[in-house]
Amino acid sequence: MKPVLSLACTAMLLIALPAADAQIAYVDTRDLTSAQQAGVKRFLAAQDFAGTLDLTSMVAYQARYGQGRWEVWVSVAATPLLSKGGVCRSQRYRFTADAATDSWKTMQKDEWTMAWPARYRACTPGGAEVRLGDAVEDRDFLAIERHQKSILDKSTSLIGGNTLCSEFLHCSLRLSGVYRIRDDATRKGQFSLTFVPAKGSPCADGVQVQVTYEGSAGDLWPKQASCPMP
Repeated sequence: MKPVLSLACTAMLLIALPAADAQIAYVDTRDLTSAQQAGVKRFLAAQDFAGTLDLTSMVAYQARYGQGRWEVWVSVAATPLLSKGGVCRSQRYRFTADAATDSWKTMQKDEWTMAWPARYRACTPGGAEVRLGDAVEDRDFLAIERHQKSILDKSTSLIGGNTLCSEFLHCSLRLSGVYRIRDDATRKGQFSLTFVPAKGSPCADGVQVQVTYEGSAGDLWPKQASCPMP
């Protein structure tokens, strides 16, 4: 399969950003020029992680918000790696650059990790991927992923008590992010989980619920909920 280097030209599309900083915006998009396509390929080939990339996952196009300047957007995933703990992890990269400058050396990079439980010791696609913080261990991720429904059920009262979050309780939420954070007051480690609408949910893709928990991964108790506006 050849890398995908374009989207439909001059269309009004919804562009969804990763869960941790999710937002939805209407943008104009158009195909890359031949010179831009060549520049993207040269740029990626020159990166020290080039050998890890799954180029069939690449998407590149030009986009602009409203009447703003045109930018080149490139996203690509690394081939997933299977850990000893049975977790598949794949680095994801997103690059942006001013389309007018054609200067690939100054592309801004955003990098994050997506993870999912392996099936039969293999990283097969198709399952729901979760964005993972650097400090999250395999066993903690697997425990949280496996019990996400009960964790969410235990959090409904707290979510419902937040004015901005209460309207999202009917959204059929699913786990989308797991992070380790530190409580500045107690200096103890905590978990921060994000939830987004599951496939087929009546809620918009921009909905995101963030809940902070205390306790171990196998015994989480909700402490605070917030809902960034889409």
